[in-house]
Amino acid sequence: MSHVAERPQLPQKVKRLRIPFGRAVDKPEKLARGEAPVGEKVLAAVATTIAVNLTKKIVERTWNQTVEAWDERGSRPRLTACDPQRAGWSKARPSAICST
Repeated sequence: MSHVAERPQLPQKVKRLRIPFGRAVDKPEKLARGEAPVGEKVLAAVATTIAVNLTKKIVERTWNQTVEAWDERGSRPRLTACDPQRAGWSKARPSAICST
């Protein structure tokens, strides 16, 4: 009779992951490609700048159209969260932002 405790078995999924992790440790140059070339960095920076500027223009245009519509109507919209009927709630408790 042996009194040595048996080592708990690892789940099968963990055993299968040993192989790819072992390869990554043995040959890390095949896993990661290192630093990006300068051209790729410049292209990414230009693309990011264009995307940010387009997004700003779209938001600004939408906001201006909204304000113009408010001005044409003669009033700005009221906060509907304080009015359960207008907000589409039934038997709702007033929001914490509402002054009662």
